[in-house]
Order: sequence, then C-alpha cells, then structure tokens
Amino acid sequence: MSQCSKCKTHICRTGDTVHIPDNCPMQHDYPDTLNFYASPDTLKMSRAAALVESTGYCRWTRVEEVMEFSRRIGVTRLGIGFCDGMLRGAKVLSNILEANGFEVFSDLSKEGEVPIGCDPVGQAISLNKDRTGLNIVFGMCVGHDSLFIKHSEAPVTCLVASDHLLGHNPVAAIYSAEDDLSEAPYREGKTHGKSVMPASDELVIPQESFRDPGIHKVALAAAQVREESGGRLTRLGETMKLAERMKVKNIGLIFCVGLRHEARTLTEILEANGYQVFSAACKTGGVPKEDIGILDSEKVHPGTREPMCNPIVQAILLNRSGTELNILLGQCVGHDSLSIKHLEGWVTCLVTKDRALAHNPMGAIYGAKGYFHRALYQNHKQ
Repeated sequence: MSQCSKCKTHICRTGDTVHIPDNCPMQHDYPDTLNFYASPDTLKMSRAAALVESTGYCRWTRVEEVMEFSRRIGVTRLGIGFCDGMLRGAKVLSNILEANGFEVFSDLSKEGEVPIGCDPVGQAISLNKDRTGLNIVFGMCVGHDSLFIKHSEAPVTCLVASDHLLGHNPVAAIYSAEDDLSEAPYREGKTHGKSVMPASDELVIPQESFRDPGIHKVALAAAQVREESGGRLTRLGETMKLAERMKVKNIGLIFCVGLRHEARTLTEILEANGYQVFSAACKTGGVPKEDIGILDSEKVHPGTREPMCNPIVQAILLNRSGTELNILLGQCVGHDSLSIKHLEGWVTCLVTKDRALAHNPMGAIYGAKGYFHRALYQNHKQ
C-alpha cells in the first residue's frame, strides 16, 4: 500500500533508490517505470512537462505554463470546461489564449448559447466534437470536474480549482489548517445532526449519459454538494462532502513533493474525517530524467541527480490500492494529464500548482488586464 504522504524522508526526490524506507512502495513489486513511457505520445507529454517546469521554474504562472506545454506537444486547439459561476473568468482566459495564437472552444464559443447550470458531461462531449487537443478544467465544482475528466477524449489539465469561500485559492485551507481559527477543515466534511442534503427530485441532473448508474451517482452527489455548500464550505470541505455522498471509503492522493508538507496535513485532515488515504509522490521510482531524454542542461538544477516526475506510476500505485476517489494536489502541467489518463477511480483537483502565484493561479486571471499581468497577452506569442 502506497502512503507517500506519511514518509519522513522522501528520499526518492534525491534519486537514491538504495537507502529507501522499509515501507516505501519502491521496496516491493514496483512497476517497471520506463515501459509506461515507451509510446511516442506519452514520452512527448512527459518530456514537454519536464521542460516547461525547468524553463519557467518559479517565473511562469500556471496560465503561461499551460500555453507553453500546449505548444511543446503541438496542440493549437484548446478546450475550456467551466462552471457557470466562473463565466467572467472563463472569458478572460479565452481572450488570453486567443491573443497568444490558440483556437479556443467552450460554451463561450457557441453563438447564441449562454451556459445555465452545470453540464460537465455536455461540455466534454461538445469539445470532443470540436476535436480539441487539450482540455482545461477552469473552476469546475467538485465532482463536476470528475465527470468532465471522465468524458473528455483529449488530455486534460487543471488550471483553477474553484473555491468560492477562499477566492479560488483552496490551498489556503491547508496552509491554515493547524491555526486556532482554522480547525474547521478537520471536521467540516463530517455531517453533524440532521442532514440538509436536498432530495434527488429537487435537483436538475442534465444529460442522457447520466442514466449510467455510476455516472448518475457522481452527478447527483456533485449537485447535492453544490446545493448544500452554498459557498459556505472550502474546496476541501466540498471534496469531503462529495466523498461522503458517494459513500467513498478509500481516497487516493497524488501530490508533488514540493507540496509534501501540505500532503501530510491533508492526509491528517482526511483521516480525521474517517477516510483511509493512500498516496503517491511525484518522484516515486527515483528514475533519472536522462532516461526520458532530458539533458543535464534542461534540468531544474543542472549538475545534480534529478529524478523525473512519474505521474503514470503514481496512478498505478493508487489503482493497486483500490482508491475510489483520487485527489490531485499540486501536480505540474502535463503531469496531471498523464495521471488523469491512467487513474481508474474518479478524479478531482484540489490544488493547482502555481509557483509564481503561491499556488493561486486565479490571480493571473484577476490581474490579467493590470500592469503586472499585461504580459500574459503577449509574452508567449510565437
């Protein structure tokens, strides 16, 4: 069982595969990593993600990283999946992407249509018809992102995880979880007393595909969580509510080692709310970047032993643990796409990594027309 978030050394990030702890998944029947990156498309995505990370390290916003990643994998047609409450932000994002030479598809691009309510399955199906090469999750509600991901034929990357209580900065709930004023994350996912969950016949569940029992269960749970939360819960609280409504017991956590402290805190919160947590760190396997064709000069820190991020094996480790709902915590652009593709359970994004903006990528959208972020409209033009 993989529980990387509880590791005290994370020695895998040094590339040391000898002095690993006894309970490390690398000690046992560990997957043969490079076999999973053998296909040209997978290798191209993995290399592109690594090069975007190193080239724009701590300088580029998540928006800029998404654009650079798209170019490196040869994608010009981008799709945006968003919830109706994020309409204005989605318009700004669409304008930025178009100003940088991309062809953008979304509900915004359907003439005469104004998105009403949430229809993540319909959005994914529409983007499939538009033959998008990469789809961007932008501020979708908990569970709605899961449904969108499930139905998207193109690779998916997360840009913004909506959190109306925290200004779409969900990592703040983890940063402050141990403060006296922020004990709520340890209990906000629990149901105390009589449930206020609306009845299923009070909710509008669109799309014929929801007739599938598994999909309908997630769609209903997501609608119930949105109705019950009413903007009074953090993204983390809503995620736990979704797990409760889905009757999930095993939660998977895929995280970047750069957020290993946050991953430990998140694990404690989830366990305090009664969930069993299995987790996998991005550097698992300790495989040198050179093995996927990254030059020493292309590393984040040239001249060092720098392991590759291993999003596919992260997913495999959680699949082996039988996780039913998987949480993404701070994966790089593209690495999240590969994990999403290989995870068997449902997937939701909790925190989107943005080193330049303290993991608050929405900041680039809020300030896009201001002096500081005006460059988003021009810096990455070819």
